Amino acid sequence: MVISYIVSEIVGAIIARPMVLKEGRSNPGGVPFAVLPFTAGLVISFVASYALTGSMHDSLLAASLIAVCNGAEIFWLKLWEKGPTPEEEQARFSEFKAMTKEHFADDVAQIKSRARDKAREKYFRKKARQEAKSNQRNYQSDENS
Repeated sequence: MVISYIVSEIVGAIIARPMVLKEGRSNPGGVPFAVLPFTAGLVISFVASYALTGSMHDSLLAASLIAVCNGAEIFWLKLWEKGPTPEEEQARFSEFKAMTKEHFADDVAQIKSRARDKAREKYFRKKARQEAKSNQRNYQSDENS
């Protein structure tokens, strides 16, 4: 049954792909976009499950389960409605990016400030160690003279 479902989903995607490319949208909408992959999925799942099990009862059960799942998907996602164009998707993404940048601006500024402070502290510690080593060498060379 799992194999018949996988095969029906692959065939559904193959059927929907030309419609997606033609419209230039990830969800071109329309009745054919919703019904053709659904119908092909049912036929393919029935044939595949019958070929695997040899039982008409099991094949009808598999096809009906797939019909329920795919029907729920169609109604939940409203596949008959057209989705956004690429320009609309890009505009939404840009709005989301700007909103996120604005929302986290204070956090980003605080993180950058901490990073600068840590880098400054690290620099001065390193500089102090180098000066201490230099002073120690000078002290030892003065003692040896």
